[in-house]
Amino acid sequence: MIAVLTDGDPKGYPFWVAKVIKVFTENEDVTSVEVHWYATNTHPFNGVYKPEMVVDKKNGGKRKRKGTNINRRCIDILQLEDVDILVYDFNLTKRGTLHFKTIEILKRLLPEGIVLTWESAETSRRSRRLLKPGMLGMHVDSDGALVDEREEYGTSSSASNHSSEDVNCDGVQENMSDFE
Repeated sequence: MIAVLTDGDPKGYPFWVAKVIKVFTENEDVTSVEVHWYATNTHPFNGVYKPEMVVDKKNGGKRKRKGTNINRRCIDILQLEDVDILVYDFNLTKRGTLHFKTIEILKRLLPEGIVLTWESAETSRRSRRLLKPGMLGMHVDSDGALVDEREEYGTSSSASNHSSEDVNCDGVQENMSDFE
């Protein structure tokens, strides 16, 4: 797989991803590569990449002759002197996303303004819910200590029940006054 610097992408993506199918050499120097393009519709850094396909339309409601390709890969031959390859020799994850290390390299190589633009638009893979102490029935007192409001206002739980009984190692309740 390779990541290529874009030039005027309609969605504003900073790079494109492609799978190298064939390498062309001249005098032992790589001059061009044949690639199959991959695309994402969500986000260049954490989107799911899928192979792009060219879909031929049906002729008059009937499919083309038997043996012709209805769906074929979207491929190009890239001349290395005309493109900037940012990262090469990487794989996508099983889900089709970029690995974290590949993203780090891309962010280091891309202009900072472009990276900041996409980081601000970055969507999280998992939704996160921020819990605040008030949601749990707790608050912070004037000393900065976390206070459980349930204990302060008389509602008790089994952990805060203060009785003179305790449970021994067998799970049988014992009266603590027997030991005094």
